[in-house]
Parts: sequence; structure tokens; C-alpha cells
Amino acid sequence: MILVAVVVALAALAVWKLIDYRSEPPVPTFVSTPERVDALRYLNEAKNSANAAGNDGSIMGDIAAWQTTAGDLAAARVTAKAIKEEGERSFAWIKISAAQMEMGDLGGARATVKVLGSGAEEFIEEAWAVVAAAQAKAGNIAGARATTSAITQDPFKIIALAEIAAAQAKAGDRAGANQTFAEAESLANALEDAFGKNSALLDLTFALAKSGDVPKARITAGRITGIDRATSLQAIATAQARAGDVAGAKATANEISGNGADAITNSYYKVLALRDVALAQARAGDQPGASQTFDDAKAAIDPRTSDVSRMGALREIAVAQAKAGDVPGAKATLKAVTDNDSKASSVLGAIAAAQAKAGGLAEAKATLATIVADRLNNNLLGSFAAVIRAQAGLEGFPATELWVQALGEPKARTLYYIALAKARLNPSAPESDESEDEDKPGQIPH
Repeated sequence: MILVAVVVALAALAVWKLIDYRSEPPVPTFVSTPERVDALRYLNEAKNSANAAGNDGSIMGDIAAWQTTAGDLAAARVTAKAIKEEGERSFAWIKISAAQMEMGDLGGARATVKVLGSGAEEFIEEAWAVVAAAQAKAGNIAGARATTSAITQDPFKIIALAEIAAAQAKAGDRAGANQTFAEAESLANALEDAFGKNSALLDLTFALAKSGDVPKARITAGRITGIDRATSLQAIATAQARAGDVAGAKATANEISGNGADAITNSYYKVLALRDVALAQARAGDQPGASQTFDDAKAAIDPRTSDVSRMGALREIAVAQAKAGDVPGAKATLKAVTDNDSKASSVLGAIAAAQAKAGGLAEAKATLATIVADRLNNNLLGSFAAVIRAQAGLEGFPATELWVQALGEPKARTLYYIALAKARLNPSAPESDESEDEDKPGQIPH
């Protein structure tokens, strides 16, 4: 899944223990196609492998989501119900709903969410904010507005309106965007809770920066206090870099500072800002400039920062280097991350995806094989999918399926089978399929 799955899963984190399950709505008729039939077979094999590996609830939730995408909601529900741990089982229902949203089945998604019953009200509000954002990005401004009108909690309504405004600006409707931004800002100004107001202003800054209105984004960021101020400057720097204003982006990144403990914390966001600038330079074809900016990002790590945050910053840089196609640079950065860092697998996954895209299929497989089983997780699905797409492009899906079938490690086999299903349903993946959503800045690692 892409943005929707990530956001809605997080939205349920605080409510799953309170959930009172309700009855399920009817299942729509399955429409068979060769792609769907193959994908569902792969997903059934993934379930078998997942059960052999210990029934990882998070991975099983992804299987349920892809079964939904493949058109078999009944199978998805069976998979969700088989998850042993209650929290992960709740997440599975949420992922099913997210898949329905991405397919445009908003009614079905709403019905699935209602299965969760009491305790899921906040999730429902945020889910519809995400739906409105997705509609706006697809150009359906009227539909996004209609969805937003059903949101009753202002913080979530502000998120939706900010995304609608950004989409209007991108489509060239600056007057409409300004009007929608003003509406969102009015709601933000009316919030009495200081934390909520800060969060709302941050959402507005993100959207304004994406829309290209850097002056207005700066004004809004100036009203933000605390650590969110550094996050807002990172968002502005990233938007400037993607718009081609590398000098302006670097200047904004250098504004991220602070005193005492704030300086240590803020340095992490400066690192992320410079990382984003470097990635934008690489994607624009300026590899030497990107290499220098990646070095600048490493130098921006405060020497007083904790080992956890330092390793987190280096991981972020290494992943970006891999996405930029600089596999040697990513490997060199990875060497600075300690061997006991359980999250280093994200770097290896990014390296493998870059190797596969560059035609180094054998090298990509070898890189993924170095990740020990207990560090394999569904965050690596994009990397496994990159390998599968590369191999299927060379040998076809039947031969690729036989290769996956012969793998000895159950967890790796599970991920490869899910990746097979993803590739069969969507042979030409968008870039975001192999990477995390980059619309919003990252968070300090814990």
C-alpha cells in the first residue's frame, strides 16, 4: 500500500484496544481476471509461508490488503480473522479499508471501518481526511470537498482543506487555492488547544510549501513554536529543492538551529532537509552536487546527539543515497551505522531496490539475503517488489514464481510472494511503491 495504508494504520494505534466489533457488510461479487487469479494464488502461498514463519500479524494484514486489491474481499476477511493478536487484527481491517479507499470504493471502505464499531470514531475522521486528500490529488476537487463536509472534527478538516488547496494550486487554480487555504487557516486560528493549533499550522505550512507559495509558508511557519518550527522549515526547504531552487533550499535548511537541547534536536531536521535537497539534486541530474550535499548532511549531525538519533540520521542519508542511485555512497554511509542497529535493514532494502532498477538483479538478491530473518518486515515490501519486477521482466512470472517457491527462508518467501502479487497487479510501479511517502518530513527515531 502507499500513503493511505500508512496513515490510516497509524490513525488506529490509539484506539484499537477500545474497539467493539460489529457485523460485516455483504461481500461484492468477485470479478475474475488472469492477473487477479495469479495474484490471489501468490497471496495464498504467502499466507502459508507466513503461518510457517509464525503468523506475523502485520504481514498478514498486508496480505489481506492485497487480497482486497485483487478483488477477493471474502478472502481478505478470512485472513484478517486468522490473525492471533487483537491489535494486529484491528490493523488488518484498517488496511482492508485503506485498500478499498485506494480503489475508489469509498462506500465499501466506510462499511469496513464500521466493522470496528465503537472506539474507531477518530480513525474514521482521519480516514476521510486521507480520502479527501486522495480525491484532490486525483483532480476531483468537488468530490474532495464533499468528503470534507462530512468531517466533524476541525483538526482533520484542516488537513483535508490544506491538501485540497495544494491540489488546486498545482492545477493552476491559485485563486481557489488561496480561498481554501484561508478557510483552513480560519479553522486553525479558532482552535483553543495550543498543541492542536501548532499541528494545524504545520499541516498548512506543508501544503503551502508544496503548492509553491513559499512566502506564505514562511509566514505560517513563523507562527509555529517548539520543535514543529524546525519541521516546518524542513518542509519548506524540501519544497524549494523540488522546485529547483537549490540555493534557497540550502539557505532555509541553514535556518534550522536552536540553543541547548533544542540545537541537538533541531540538527536532526536540518540533516533531513539537506538529505531532501541532495535527493532533489540527484533526480535533476546533478550527481556531484548531490554528493556534496549528502556530505553536508552528515556534517550537520550534532556531535552531542544520542547514538540512536545519530544512527537514525545516517540511515536516512544512506536510504536517500540509494534512491539517488549512489549505491557505493549508501554502502559507505551504512558502515557508520553500528552492527546492532535493527533498523539498518531499511538501508539494505533501499540499496537492493536501487541495484534491481539499475539491472543488478543478482546483486539486489544478494543484498536482501544479508538481512537476517528477524529483521525482515513488511516495510521492505517495496524492495522485494523491485527485485520481483526486475526478474519477472527478464524471465516472466511463471519462472519467477518457481524461484520464489524454492526459497528456504519462510519470511523471505512470504515477502517475495506478496511482492509477486503486487507486481502481477501492477507491473509498472510508481516510484512511491519502492519508497516511503515523501510529502511530509520524517520523525526523530526512538
